[in-house]
Amino acid sequence: MGFELKPHQKEAVERIKKTYQLILADEMGLGKTATILKATRDTWVGYAGKKKILVVCPASLKKNWQKEIVEWSGWPFKQELDKIQCGPHIITNYERLKNFVEPAEKGLIGTVIFDEAHYLKNPKSQRFYYAERIASRAEKKFLLTGTPMVSGPCDLAPLLDILGVLPLFGGYEGFYKRYCDPYFNGYGWDYTGASNKEELKRKLKPYIIRRTKKEVGIGLPKKSIVDVPMIECKQPYADSLQEIESQLRTVNRVKFPPAVKFINDLLEKGERPVVFLHHRSLMARLKETFKDSVQIYGGQSAEERNEAVEKFQNGEVPLILCSLQASATGLTLTSSRVAVFLEYLWSPSVSKQAQDRVHRISQTRDVTIYNLYCPKSIEEQQGMRSFIKELDMRGVL
Repeated sequence: MGFELKPHQKEAVERIKKTYQLILADEMGLGKTATILKATRDTWVGYAGKKKILVVCPASLKKNWQKEIVEWSGWPFKQELDKIQCGPHIITNYERLKNFVEPAEKGLIGTVIFDEAHYLKNPKSQRFYYAERIASRAEKKFLLTGTPMVSGPCDLAPLLDILGVLPLFGGYEGFYKRYCDPYFNGYGWDYTGASNKEELKRKLKPYIIRRTKKEVGIGLPKKSIVDVPMIECKQPYADSLQEIESQLRTVNRVKFPPAVKFINDLLEKGERPVVFLHHRSLMARLKETFKDSVQIYGGQSAEERNEAVEKFQNGEVPLILCSLQASATGLTLTSSRVAVFLEYLWSPSVSKQAQDRVHRISQTRDVTIYNLYCPKSIEEQQGMRSFIKELDMRGVL
């Protein structure tokens, strides 16, 4: 049944088996899926009630969870996805959560696992509403995410709410005031800061496991990050969302010709770049330019996404274009050793997750990350803000 767990995984398994709620926030590549499946299998086997184990994940990862369950649990998984009729596990996606509220309220779900749990960071969203209803009726609830904080400690409050322990932190209002360094920005309160970090880290300890590859002794090939200036594009400081969007589109127009040349130079050297970007319009222009490429973007079916990854990994195409938000998790692109960032989001954790599509445990070569930017443009503002945000979040987990 499966493979042998590594020491850090075995340590987490024992802790999970002794608790009813936990955030497993190990860095990407440390085997969170195998860890949670082994722990929940052991407790399910010893539990007389034999209630269901509900796995909730992004739609694109459902097939992967099916494969992992067979591999790590030792149980066949032949039933249809999203069905509750047979087998200990049910796999569904966040968009289908509503369908499992009634089974949860009937007491049919004993354990719920939310994968990529940062999908629940908005407590006002419909998916959070259904997730909370299901979790409140489950006996055990576990959250898996390699990016528990995208904006800052404020992202932790909804996760603690799903676990049912947020009142211990003062509820939403108390949490935001105490740990998110709130300030009034002229339009409303901004809770994306961090404060009282040591206290928060201490209070979180019973409810979270967070280890890095370095901490558990897992080495990776060298990763080099190279900032590559394109054409200078002088822009004033943007102070509204409309200005930001307008400036970003201007930068993309200016940057496009030299960026295409840069990518072509890599291809001529025999590299197989993974290109990360944000705007769908920019991806369309690149796809038109590089017709022999595949794409990963939001709204794709799982089959389309898997086909694109397989073609790239198998060497059938030389280039893959990846939306930052759609491809920051759940992908392995280690047939390449080069990533090119054409656009950036404001969160440092998203960029790191995207880098890890190439720089991960199955990678055998040194990796180079190229950040293409226009000097004096909004991209320098983004880079500084991202750096400050990263410093602000250090010390919480």
